[in-house]
Amino acid sequence: MFHMLSCFNLDDETPTHVFQASLTAFKHYMQEQDLLSSVGQLGRRCRDTPMDTDAERDLEYYFVMTFRDRRQCDAAYDFIDNDSASHTSHTEVISSVKYAVFICWEDIQE
Repeated sequence: MFHMLSCFNLDDETPTHVFQASLTAFKHYMQEQDLLSSVGQLGRRCRDTPMDTDAERDLEYYFVMTFRDRRQCDAAYDFIDNDSASHTSHTEVISSVKYAVFICWEDIQE
């Protein structure tokens, strides 16, 4: 499996339940196109534990997208970059996000 972690802050006008609804709609749209396996639940960072060691970034929210493989992830990126319909649903999600950091990784198959 191939994954993408999205870490970000939300703009001041967007409540978490509104963002989650937009993310869910985007997830369903991308799954209908066979360009996404799943999206995890929206999470809020917990800074008050010694296990949280990232002092560099002050980002509060996160979620993980999962793809079958790197090929599906790259196809999703190309689709979003080139398709006006996907651009609309993606814009609903990304327009509420500030200071985003995206990290991708692939499961090790041993």
